[in-house]
Amino acid sequence: MDMELGIQDSRPDPEVHAGLGEPLLDRQLEERIKFEKQYFPKAQVIVYTNGGLLHKERALRLLESGVDVISISINGFRKETYEAVMKIPRDITYRNAEQLIDIKQKIGAPVDIHVSLVKTDLCSFEEVEEFKQFWSQKHVAVLTPPWISWGNLFEHPIKNQQFPCCYIWKVMMFDYDGTVKMCCEDYDSQFPMGNIMTDNPSEIFNSPRMQRQRSNQLNGNFSEPVICNNCIETYESAQDFWKTVQIISIDKKDPVEQTIQLFIKAIDSLKSEQYKQILGHMLTKGFTINDFDYPKGIWPPPTPARFYIDDFLNIYKNYVKGYCVEFSPPVYKDKFIRNPNITKYDIWNIVLSENVTVVADLQNALNIENNTFDTIICTHVLSAIKDVWKAVSEIQRILKPGGLILCTVPSVLQKYAPDPKDFWRFTPDSVKELFAQFSNIKIHSYGNAATVAGSPFYLMIYHFPEGFMLKHDENCPSIIAIAAWK
Repeated sequence: MDMELGIQDSRPDPEVHAGLGEPLLDRQLEERIKFEKQYFPKAQVIVYTNGGLLHKERALRLLESGVDVISISINGFRKETYEAVMKIPRDITYRNAEQLIDIKQKIGAPVDIHVSLVKTDLCSFEEVEEFKQFWSQKHVAVLTPPWISWGNLFEHPIKNQQFPCCYIWKVMMFDYDGTVKMCCEDYDSQFPMGNIMTDNPSEIFNSPRMQRQRSNQLNGNFSEPVICNNCIETYESAQDFWKTVQIISIDKKDPVEQTIQLFIKAIDSLKSEQYKQILGHMLTKGFTINDFDYPKGIWPPPTPARFYIDDFLNIYKNYVKGYCVEFSPPVYKDKFIRNPNITKYDIWNIVLSENVTVVADLQNALNIENNTFDTIICTHVLSAIKDVWKAVSEIQRILKPGGLILCTVPSVLQKYAPDPKDFWRFTPDSVKELFAQFSNIKIHSYGNAATVAGSPFYLMIYHFPEGFMLKHDENCPSIIAIAAWK
């Protein structure tokens, strides 16, 4: 059984029981669904089944489990077609499906029921229409998705332009043993990305391998891995997704897009003075465009700063332990919360709000005792504090001996970002002075002139060439990161 977790979509996160295997073979399926709904109450739980085991008693248990959608893969209307494709008796499946609908109506279960038919060479278009007509009278959702290549095992008849697959941005899919697959088409887990039993899901989802796959598809490369080469999800459904989220242009015939591609090729041959002239015009033009903003539907936005903060925290994640506190919003709680060395994890803010468990002013945190925390996660907080010297002094006071603060601050050229205030910019020298009273300090500089220049124009990591985020210039960093032990 596989499960699929929604990651970045703005809709409720889906949890899908499907994959190569019949989920109703799991006798504890209903208990698992109840567990999922308990811990992820906003999640939408979907079960995909062939319906062969959906007898009356099982149907009732499933309907009462809290499941949101039951989708029955029927894949044939006529008896000979159905049994040739599904290899199980048609009469049993159709009886079970109709019985499920009746039980749902009798008990008033708030469950959506779908029936689907994926067309194959054995199924004519006339049969598809017969299928639609029959099931549409049952007041259920009737789905006839396009032809599937089943992990590139079969050649896809559609030869239209491919678009980046939305699922490598939207969901994480993993097997019963925790193995994270690249996507739902990786049936045999040939391309494992990690394991949620041992690795942090957020780190897997944002790993270099996943980022490389996204970058490949953004650049039109669908040849690797092979399952992407002919996948139905990179056609119409992907095009519709990118139109919705409005992150990239997907109309390759657009003359503006063609001009951009030609421009990118042309600048490779420019001399320095020519480049400076073009850059000057580009930056000037940028200030006349008034709709720069973060991408919709993604939080936190994939800025270079967030990319670098993730990288920094990954370096020191094994040092995080004991009683931890992170400053609101809790962007990185999921990165650390599964660490068995953590005994408590609080969220700090100056005012009480959602998820906040510690309320104090870092400039004068008198309500927090000396030597309280083992670890403090403080990302881009100090720039918003007026008396930054007092704040760092308080951090040292409330840390236990040997305690660690992981801190990031914007460097000199980062754009003004009041939230609610924005007082300071930092250099390696200034943070060295700020944390001079700590016993051990490690300072990291992240970013370069391009990531700095892109900040006012809301450039995300996918706007830069692949691998460019790893180029760091100590003389022109985007952010400064500090690991300091008391």
